[in-house]
Amino acid sequence: MNDVKWIRINTDIFSDEKIVFLRNMPNGDSLLTLWIFLLVLAGKTNDGGLIYFKPNVPYSIQMLSLIANIPQSTVELGLKTMQDFEMIEIDSEGIIVLNWEKHQNTKGLEKIREQTKFRTRRYRERLKELSDGRNIPNNSSNNERCDASRDVTVTHLDIELDIDKDIRSSSRQQVDSISRVPFQKIVDLYHSICCSLPRIKGLSESRKAQLRARWKEYPNFEFWESFFQRVELSDFLAGRVTPTNGRKPFIANLQWITKQENFLKILEGNYDNRKGEENDNSDILANAQRLARKYREHTN
Repeated sequence: MNDVKWIRINTDIFSDEKIVFLRNMPNGDSLLTLWIFLLVLAGKTNDGGLIYFKPNVPYSIQMLSLIANIPQSTVELGLKTMQDFEMIEIDSEGIIVLNWEKHQNTKGLEKIREQTKFRTRRYRERLKELSDGRNIPNNSSNNERCDASRDVTVTHLDIELDIDKDIRSSSRQQVDSISRVPFQKIVDLYHSICCSLPRIKGLSESRKAQLRARWKEYPNFEFWESFFQRVELSDFLAGRVTPTNGRKPFIANLQWITKQENFLKILEGNYDNRKGEENDNSDILANAQRLARKYREHTN
């Protein structure tokens, strides 16, 4: 994947409250260095703010400590603090720099896209010439044609590999944009099915990061429809379980159910109603299915 050779850092970085807090913590200068280092890694990965050693292999604290030359304890403190400050999110795929658009080399990304378009066009034109028999002398022998074809194939493979890298780069670098991750459609589906759960008024960067990570794992609306129905049917998640000691019932929300740990527990059935303890949820299921059908009809 093509990396971006430079990132953008505002001149008022040292006036940013989060940076001020970082620098005033123990080993503050090392924490600031770690933040800059993470931005550089995100630029090299060039995957919408995601940072990983290679796809499906995230950086460990030990790896970051080694390559950044920062003690492991400081790296661990820095990652925890930056997560609390909503500067980053961490999930199974790696570290996600939030508000990555602030630090993106947008001109560099645009250049990559233009290069990809140009190379793809040239590649297709070349293939068409070969299929039409052009650029091959009429008086050449079969062996000469074979040699020419072999020479062209080498060039064609080089171009194809280069194009493949650029296509993967340009397609994955926008994975966090609304056009690629259907944030609003997911929210609308949540609202249409999970009627017992609180509605949300907006998507913060941390919420977007969670939805982005979950969508990359399950980019299928049929899955999300089934998932939200499962949540709505859970008496515990929907606040239909009367707690002890006079406390208010727990009610989950979108951010809670898409947090990786909670998300996995829901999929594993940890919050499903137990036999003999569940309420009659047939009406709830029927209503959730009706709303889901209504949503599909509306969006089709």
